[in-house]
Amino acid sequence: MKKILAVLLFLTLLVVSVAPALATPVEQLNDLARYFPADTPIFAASRLDDAFFSELDGIVAKVAAALPTGTIPPMTISEALDMALADAKPPLKFEADIRPWLGDTVAFGVLDIPMNDGTTTRFLRDRRLNDDAPVLFAVAIKDRATVTDFLTQMLDQNDQEYERTDEADYTMLTPPNNQGVVVIRDDVLLVSNQVDLATTIPDGSLSSSADFGSAFALLPEDDYNVTLFLNFGDLLQNALENDPDIAAQAGVFSSVFSAIGPQAWGATLLDGVSLTLDIAQQVNGTEAFGEFGLPTTPPPAIDPAFAARIPAGAPLAIHSTDLNRSVEALFAVLDSQLAAMAEAGMADPKDLEDAQQGIKQVESAFTTFTGLDLRKDVASWMTGDYALFLMLNPDLDVSSQFGLFQTFPVDFGLAIQATDPAAAAKTVEGLTEGLQRLAALAAENEDSQAEVAITTETLSGADVTVVTISSSNIPWPIEFLMGANDEVFALGTRNAVTAIFARDGGLPSSAAFTRAQDFMLAGAHTVAYLSTEGLLPLADLVETMANENDSSAKENAAILRDVLNLFPSASISQRQDASGSSVSRLVLTMAE
Repeated sequence: MKKILAVLLFLTLLVVSVAPALATPVEQLNDLARYFPADTPIFAASRLDDAFFSELDGIVAKVAAALPTGTIPPMTISEALDMALADAKPPLKFEADIRPWLGDTVAFGVLDIPMNDGTTTRFLRDRRLNDDAPVLFAVAIKDRATVTDFLTQMLDQNDQEYERTDEADYTMLTPPNNQGVVVIRDDVLLVSNQVDLATTIPDGSLSSSADFGSAFALLPEDDYNVTLFLNFGDLLQNALENDPDIAAQAGVFSSVFSAIGPQAWGATLLDGVSLTLDIAQQVNGTEAFGEFGLPTTPPPAIDPAFAARIPAGAPLAIHSTDLNRSVEALFAVLDSQLAAMAEAGMADPKDLEDAQQGIKQVESAFTTFTGLDLRKDVASWMTGDYALFLMLNPDLDVSSQFGLFQTFPVDFGLAIQATDPAAAAKTVEGLTEGLQRLAALAAENEDSQAEVAITTETLSGADVTVVTISSSNIPWPIEFLMGANDEVFALGTRNAVTAIFARDGGLPSSAAFTRAQDFMLAGAHTVAYLSTEGLLPLADLVETMANENDSSAKENAAILRDVLNLFPSASISQRQDASGSSVSRLVLTMAE
């Protein structure tokens, strides 16, 4: 019995953990959810069909070809399963002995989460299940009689004791110690650690649950290969109601947490090249957010054209909207949390007063140095698109070990749409005055080992402030620029600011980026992008910086290049609807 359970567990874990391919309609993929109760908190399903295995074999082979020989064993999924079945008596072959009766899907669920302290809430803190947690495996099958004969013969040939019970609609196999049960129905094989879970079809199944259906309806694709349902809302609500520690930590935000619903995850392969994971988080209304001054409407979608402000070669970039919204939300959360802690007596009143005063002092100090109000004069106009990016300095000499000591190795930039050009220009002036005051203070410090020079120049028609920091403790001067024109505010290194103002093609001119855009969520309010092409010089650096006696340096550099070339891009995109529900998409795109 243990060997049977082990084989089924291995089969489930294998297909759930390997990157998905092809796709099956969600309703069909989640068909086995009808054997799970409606209140099941954790449920996962995966494909098992031949086409799925074939695509998995192709992906594994593609990755293996990019790595040194032997890194990934040269075997197919079926061959790996044969290896797992080799210890059976007699030895089994997957294609010959299991595939003929195996269906196309497998599912696994945790039906409750009892913990060592007798509650379900410890799972939220340490994520470890008690050994008594009720679990259920469900594997689609083609024929009850064939499966029954297969399992009983296996048990008999391995001298395993068991009790067989034949009912009209199922056959049950149980070991004498009742450590598990196997139930074979006409279309499903059920394995559980509790008899009732495998023998009783629930009156209200998970597949008919409103939470289950609405969560998966949020996912942007119709077809997936692996799905996961997590009734996070119920787990969190249970914690708030039964765990005093979590309830106290939640404080005044308990109503916000109560609005959080279940999560639905879906994994698939888009266009045969992009490994994709979608995560939908259901939120049942935003009214509770408004009580704390938090936004109750979804963030505006990004303007794809603003990506032209990001250099085409930037390997790391974040593009989002309405920075002012985030600043206001941060202050609202701080104010609400401090007030809640004071009301609940969770901290010394003097400490809370000091914390509130500290926030005011930060804003006051900013005003003192710049003459600007952080929220009214600076953040208020930052309501459009903005982008933050990082890239290797193109002047970096990666062929010499002294290259890192000759020039600042990275470029970084921040571009913010100037929705109010006058306010953006005023921000530059105020920040420049603040930097000049800080530089003067540094110059007066006798222990200061750095020299700060502040100058102005014209770059792409915009007046910019240039700050140069020199010190005997760093091998090169650090220079960053700041300026604004009628379209954009720019802050960063010289190369970055030049690219922001020039808007010369930018990321939209990159083939890897335009390909990655095909898989980003429509209407996204935030996009994070990674391009491996811009990281290729790191492979040269690995070889250059290696010890001359390191014979593996070239091999390691070659492996890094191959891996970077295998995955040209990756991205994360997010969007939110009017109810507060959100979808996040993670994509890793392989070379075509």
